[in-house]
Amino acid sequence: MRILLLVLLPLFVALGRAQQPPPSNADQNGARQRVPLTEAALDRDVAGQLVLTARLRAAQLSGTPDAPATNARVVIENRGPFFYGFASGWVTFYDAQGTRCGEAMWTINAFAPNESVERDLPGLRLTCTPATWRLAVTSLLTRTGDQARPAEQRPVATTLPLQINVNGTVLPIQLGNPIELTVGAERVRIVLNPAP
Repeated sequence: MRILLLVLLPLFVALGRAQQPPPSNADQNGARQRVPLTEAALDRDVAGQLVLTARLRAAQLSGTPDAPATNARVVIENRGPFFYGFASGWVTFYDAQGTRCGEAMWTINAFAPNESVERDLPGLRLTCTPATWRLAVTSLLTRTGDQARPAEQRPVATTLPLQINVNGTVLPIQLGNPIELTVGAERVRIVLNPAP
């Protein structure tokens, strides 16, 4: 049984890596990039579609470690096609050298497409005069009937042919189809399924 597990372990690791979604291209498309305080910050979903934009109400923010600024106002706009029952994220500020010097969390309930909402950032503790800022979305919960999901991944079997070699016997592997092996006196059934 140990030999079988040692043989299958690399296969499961390779299968898991093959099913990982591609890295987010949000930073390549301008999302989550630091922008000057006078420009709108934006973020995209996992499919690379623009979801939210934000702009500061005041471009003159300032704080020091001894007297931090503790609030700011931001206008966030839903640029996506979905109604969100809940949306949340972070606004982060950076000084002229690119060092983070403040952040605050925001939340919005009942956020319709093309709607703008003004929010305070009451948890802010800004310890500099920021030069740039960015928006990062952490949660977007849609209504039950909406379909804001990443595109379905193609099955690994169609993109990566899999096989297992057990003591010189090569067996093809397909997702969902069982492999039955005899290990000692025990019959073992192995089924590969994609991770949820």
